[in-house]
Formats: sequence, structure tokens, C-alpha cells
Amino acid sequence: MSEEKLKQALRNWQNKIDDLEYELSMTSYWDFSKKDYIYMLIKEYKIKINEISKQIKLISIPDPEEIKEETKKAEYMIDKIEKMSDRQRLQDLEKNLQILYEKLGDFEQELIITAHAPTKFELRQRIKREISPSIRRYEAEYWELYPQEAILISDEEAATQLVRVEQAVEAIERIPQTEYPDKLMELLEDIRTKLDEGDKAASAKLKVALPLIPLIASYELEMDTEAMMYKTWKSLKKIVRR
Repeated sequence: MSEEKLKQALRNWQNKIDDLEYELSMTSYWDFSKKDYIYMLIKEYKIKINEISKQIKLISIPDPEEIKEETKKAEYMIDKIEKMSDRQRLQDLEKNLQILYEKLGDFEQELIITAHAPTKFELRQRIKREISPSIRRYEAEYWELYPQEAILISDEEAATQLVRVEQAVEAIERIPQTEYPDKLMELLEDIRTKLDEGDKAASAKLKVALPLIPLIASYELEMDTEAMMYKTWKSLKKIVRR
């Protein structure tokens, strides 16, 4: 493909992203499924832009300075798009998670108040079906986008939180593995590996373990436990999301 056609393709994909971002701005906040679909398309289109930019870099053109300038513009545009869409997506994810955690709090309060066994059972099933899976999905995406350098926590504070996380992991590990939900064992092994990295500072260790904590906590909600990891996460998220 010629240089001009590559440039035109780049502009076309950029126009598509602009259209999607406009559609996103007009979409109702509560239409989560449509917003998720639009973000998925934006992500796919950014991949296309990256591929075209690579072709522009590799193509043989008599004027190397011109292609160099076009490549710089493309890279700048891609970086700008990624930062803007990631920032907006993080804000949406925070709102979604806030709603889910508030809903979870209402269910937990109802579990304490009610003495009716069938009602308790139904509430626990709703947490398992409606709350936990959504929390896992949104938390996983949130921490995939969230920049680690934005997490500001002292080594002293991080060390205190790490002790609580390790205690919560040990509490879950004492439960028979036959009662574990799917994928929980893998998450526990992963966080144990990160916690056992002795050559890292406490703050660095906590940052790499952080994305796993809400995922483990969401699985813990589906089990008959004291919910130590969930309680730890409730206090920890106030620190990292302040």
C-alpha cells in the first residue's frame, strides 16, 4: 500500500474513533453494556492505528524526513487517544464499582437484620450471581488501566497493609481447597508469589499485589468465611483511591 493510502487509512480509523467517542458522550450513564461495547471498539481501532503506523515506519519512501514526521504525528495521536479514553474509562469504572459496593453493603446489612433463612439464602445467591462477578470484571479492567506511578503510599503504611493482606491470605488458605470457587487457587498462588518477593520495598510489593486483592475479596464473598480479605480491601481502597 502506498504512503498516501496508509495516511488516508490512518485518518479513517481516527475519524471512526472520534465518532465512537462522541457516541459515548451521548450514551446514558446507566447503559453499561453499550458503553462497554463502545470501549471495546475503540480498543480495536487503536490496534488498527498502531498496525498502520508500523507500516508507515517500514515502507520505503524517498523522503525519510517526511515519513519520520508523519510517524511522530501518528505516535502522538495514538498516545493522546489512549490517555483520554483510559482516563474516561477509569472514571466510569470507579462509578460502576461504587454502585456495586453500595449495593453489596445494602445486601450485607439485610443479611444482618433478617432472621428468615430463605431470605438469607436468596441474598447470598444474589451476591454470588449479580455482585461478585461484576466486581471482578470491573476491578480487573480498572487495575489494567490504572497507572502504578499514580499510587502514592509510604513504605510504613504499605507494610501495615501487607501484614493484613498476608493474614487474609492465610485465613483463606486454611479453608479446604474443595470449597474454593474456580480460579481462586490460581489467584492465591499469584499473590503469594508477589508477597514473598523479599528484595522489594513494601510500597513496591503492595503495588504489584494490589490488582489481585479485590479479585480475591470478591471470591471470598461467595464462601463461608470471616471475609478478612474483603475487610482489608475496604480499608485499603480508601487509601489508593483517595
